[in-house]
Amino acid sequence: MVKAFSDILNLFWSNSDNKSITILKNFGLKLLNWIHEYVPGLFCDFCTANAKSTEIHNPKVMFYGDIKKHEIYFLILLSKLGTDVLYINTMAKDEFEDVDKHSRHSYVYKLPYTQPLEEFPRFKLQQKSNIIKSNTNTVIPPINYTPLETKKAENFAEKIHTAEKVEKTKKSLEELAQLSNSTVMIRTYDKNGKILGSGSGVVISNNGLIVTNYHVIEKGFYFGVIFEGMEENSQYETHTVINRNPDKDLALIKLPIKTNAIAISRGEDIARGQKVVAIGSPLGLMNTFSEGIISGFRKSQKCDFIQTTAPMSPGSSGGALLNMYGELIGVASAGFIDGQNINLAVPSKYVLDMLEEKSTVIGMELMEMYSSFSYNNIRINFDGLFGRSIVGCYNILLYQSRTDRTNLLELVKNRDFSNTLVNYYINIISNLMSKHSIQVYELQLGAGNYIFTYSYRKGKITNKGWEYINL
Repeated sequence: MVKAFSDILNLFWSNSDNKSITILKNFGLKLLNWIHEYVPGLFCDFCTANAKSTEIHNPKVMFYGDIKKHEIYFLILLSKLGTDVLYINTMAKDEFEDVDKHSRHSYVYKLPYTQPLEEFPRFKLQQKSNIIKSNTNTVIPPINYTPLETKKAENFAEKIHTAEKVEKTKKSLEELAQLSNSTVMIRTYDKNGKILGSGSGVVISNNGLIVTNYHVIEKGFYFGVIFEGMEENSQYETHTVINRNPDKDLALIKLPIKTNAIAISRGEDIARGQKVVAIGSPLGLMNTFSEGIISGFRKSQKCDFIQTTAPMSPGSSGGALLNMYGELIGVASAGFIDGQNINLAVPSKYVLDMLEEKSTVIGMELMEMYSSFSYNNIRINFDGLFGRSIVGCYNILLYQSRTDRTNLLELVKNRDFSNTLVNYYINIISNLMSKHSIQVYELQLGAGNYIFTYSYRKGKITNKGWEYINL
């Protein structure tokens, strides 16, 4: 695995026109994410001790349709691990030749004639059987779900970087500019994939937690996240909103990756006249760096604000306002178009308050430990949307991840799969709600336009099953 991963990084580096360590790191992180997501399922039934058995075969992967360069590198990686890989696309340009320039890792077979690709054939699962046959012709019963108590929860708060009360050294502007690696551009999309707008975000934990403005993600169905040096068409995509606070104009979204975080200041030592820097993506200009001072403090009915002269424009919303130690003291929120250098940021104290809320703790625990569901050789990944309704009901929606290509809509038609899936999450959520003394909650599982709904209200259970909903 290590050698194959290293070989692919070297191949990517040798093919790169713009040799950037940041781009290489982002590419490596994407590869590791795909390895974590797909490789265990491919090799779960493969045992080297039985390698000579006629019943054991190398894992098989077929990629059908349009492909991106990063996906080509991943297919080559799978091949190096021993997987037989077939890529089919009758109308594509020679993308493989751009990556595997000397045909050392692949062989192109061209048919005498081509025609446009049709939709990939769909196969129905057995509906009545209580068992599913694997590709090795052995009968495998549905897996048993693991109760919540048997898994050890991680304290996600330990992954949040808060500024410590120790003697600190101020950073140069050049050093502060390097923190652009921990600020991102966020694109908001509707259910049809249309871009509704864009803003900025700040990475605040090493497990993919990002703070931004509520108004940046308010109307979005899913979000695209772009890091420094990343190609725009290679963005990370997620539905996950861990928590939101419209009154403070803050929201927390999460990616299933490891990240470098910016430390959060407790805001106890900020003062008028203090030098600050802002990092954001105004007007779509990725990670623009500017400096200024704190020019005042403003209060509204629901929120305090830091006023700064650091330039901000539309698209800066959700970006970082940093002190000279490189600590987050505010989240860029608003600017006055008719005023010169009059910009507002939400103080970081509200971010720290949000991280301590029960909704955040529950959402992070679910996404860190239970965002994946396994059934025989099938693995489904979920994004999550969490929060409380006006009537005090705690809502949990686990929606199939943007990166998961499994046909979940077809799978839930299988009674065994559907029952195992919903019972797994009903058990998980029931234990988690009991742990946090929540007596009113609603769990939903989403696959396309089909939603499973299960609600609990002080002992009363309502199970609506799977329903079609016009999202």
